[in-house]
Amino acid sequence: MRATFRLQPALQRALLRAQPLLRRVRPRVLLVEPPANSRNWDAVAGMANGLGAAREKEAKDRGELGKRARRFIDAAIACAPLAADALTLHVLSKDVKSKVVNFQVETENAARTNALLSGRSLARAWACVGLCSESCQFSKAAHALGWEITSLMQKCGAITATRATQAAMSLVLRYAEEFHAEERLSDDQLAAMLLVRELLGVQAQCSFAEKNAHYHNWLIELEDLDAFWTRMDADSYKETVVDILGKNLTLYQGGAFKCLILSAPDWDRFSGKTARDSASF
Repeated sequence: MRATFRLQPALQRALLRAQPLLRRVRPRVLLVEPPANSRNWDAVAGMANGLGAAREKEAKDRGELGKRARRFIDAAIACAPLAADALTLHVLSKDVKSKVVNFQVETENAARTNALLSGRSLARAWACVGLCSESCQFSKAAHALGWEITSLMQKCGAITATRATQAAMSLVLRYAEEFHAEERLSDDQLAAMLLVRELLGVQAQCSFAEKNAHYHNWLIELEDLDAFWTRMDADSYKETVVDILGKNLTLYQGGAFKCLILSAPDWDRFSGKTARDSASF
């Protein structure tokens, strides 16, 4: 499947499938509105964790979910082809990717410029494609796909656009092979998801991003994601990073210097893990 994948035709097919959805998007209305203060992206994203959808799907298979939760998971699974095209445009389109990377920096998320599926990063990505939708056809198509996924998911109950799309995108990325076997995804959509899965691993800028990419490998057993995200938040907030990297230099200003740290994980696509982490100064 990987050998037959062609990037530009895949992007064009995703673009074409999004065309009927464009007329449903309200003019000049963003799927995700940027907050006035960059500290408020949590509130924009919403409290529920869409990345827990995969674990809930497997619980659904064992009959352990309530009726309302099952409706959300079924709706997210039904959105698989839409979510696959949204991921294709977000990750594989250089036009969309470059704009979102810049927006992450501009909105004080520079430590996670390549991040996508975590709540605050995804909220920023959707805000960006909305803002760019009038000047970029790929952003416009992605924005329309996001609106459609959200609309379908909200029929099951209250959920923010970020968490609705997060659940659908997480499920299709982890279960791409299964959804393809069920004929929910086309051959080219499956090939795109395999590449997206690998690229998210290659672009991981910290151990948490690497773990997120690792989690979406369908061969890997699911774990306690709530504990993982709690640990990530505790260890990767700006204040924590400053304490680790710069606290001593703030105490001794005479020795302070500016530096740029670039994380370069060596991604092993066979094991789904980074072999080592290196840093350049």
